[in-house]
Amino acid sequence: MSTNYCVKKYGITFCVDYYVELLGVISILCEDQDAIYQAGEQRCNGVYIDQVKRYFEHTNYKDICKSLEFLSKEYYFNCDAPLWLMLKLSNNSKITQQDKIQLFSDRKVIPDDIFDDFVAKLLKFEKNSNFRNFYEAHIDTYRKIIENYIEDYDKFISHKFLLSFLNIPNNFDYHINFMLGITNGNYGVTVGNKIYSNNRPYFETRYGSLPDYSYNAVYFTTLIVHEFAHSFINERVSDYKTEIRQIDIAKYLDILNEQCYGDSLETLIDEHIIRAIECLYVKKYFVKHYKKYVEFNVQDGCLKLKEVIRCINADQSINIPKIIDLFR
Repeated sequence: MSTNYCVKKYGITFCVDYYVELLGVISILCEDQDAIYQAGEQRCNGVYIDQVKRYFEHTNYKDICKSLEFLSKEYYFNCDAPLWLMLKLSNNSKITQQDKIQLFSDRKVIPDDIFDDFVAKLLKFEKNSNFRNFYEAHIDTYRKIIENYIEDYDKFISHKFLLSFLNIPNNFDYHINFMLGITNGNYGVTVGNKIYSNNRPYFETRYGSLPDYSYNAVYFTTLIVHEFAHSFINERVSDYKTEIRQIDIAKYLDILNEQCYGDSLETLIDEHIIRAIECLYVKKYFVKHYKKYVEFNVQDGCLKLKEVIRCINADQSINIPKIIDLFR
């Protein structure tokens, strides 16, 4: 059983998750960094990467790396998918067939025997490599990272904007998880009633060789709005799969490919709605940055973002059928 280093404040658990960091260590050790899509990319975590390589250089990591690389290439087991698995393990949650159906809804299905073999190899590596000792040896690093972040978060507490905006009931458990080993993206994940924002550090830091997760106030606060929003918006949009399938996807293939969304127009619509909410957050708290922030997101692939923002403003709510019509 894992023991995560955590601090709780503002109804949020700030942590460095044990199993997510195990995955990060494995991704650093993999020769093919596409295992989690450029997961070894440095973001002021070079000292940590060097420590990983030294500590695990004499362990047998080839088997688990080969398995992860195979799942990455053959089944697109990348981005949020492996993080979801790690957080299920962290919560001692049984992985049900329904879980797998949901996980693979927009991915190639991993056969049960291959999936179970990967989990077995993962847990074997965790035990045989004494990963627990490595994790516990870095508790002071995790503590400093969380303290630095909370000092900045004190000024904003941005998740409250989202909960109010979407009228979310107060029956969820929110977690901000800091990743040192996985640096290719930020990911929202839901496990039971727990809502996770899994955050990577910046390319810049105010803390010497220590990674920085709140370097830019606009970015790090909108990131929390964004990742927590995935747990609510994705589910709402998913109720309209039939309507989305009626849209001519050919118009969006280039942008779907550019954004690595596969053939999921649903994902593109999710992103538009969530980024529209981000923009409205920026308009309220960082008004000088609003126009630039909108334009940045349009250039970053949200081509209909301005229309979605106008739709949300007009209805004072998230009218998903009306938003879907914007893509027809």
